[in-house]
Amino acid sequence: MNYWSIVGLERTKATPKQKEQNLILKVCEMYDVTLENLTSKTRLRQVVEARYILFYILHKIQRRTSTEVGNLFSRDHATVLHGCNTIAGFIEFDKNFEEKISKLINENKYNLK
Repeated sequence: MNYWSIVGLERTKATPKQKEQNLILKVCEMYDVTLENLTSKTRLRQVVEARYILFYILHKIQRRTSTEVGNLFSRDHATVLHGCNTIAGFIEFDKNFEEKISKLINENKYNLK
């Protein structure tokens, strides 16, 4: 539906908090994990990978501090930095993974400055 076509319907801009929540939900859906799993202490590969992707996007792309990102997931800043470095390594060596992350970022327009 085109928002221009309906009279009286104004386009609302999502707040950074809403974009953050949408991103988290999109990654949860993509990896088939729950929000509770992301903040839990589980170390299952798919949960850790989803968590690290969120660390990477929130810290490197959205320029949030590692402490802020860590607080969202009950982790410390060092864990966030380790996750970002891990994902950066995956992106560097695996082109399919790079495409998946780029698609996630571009599809949802999470390039906040």
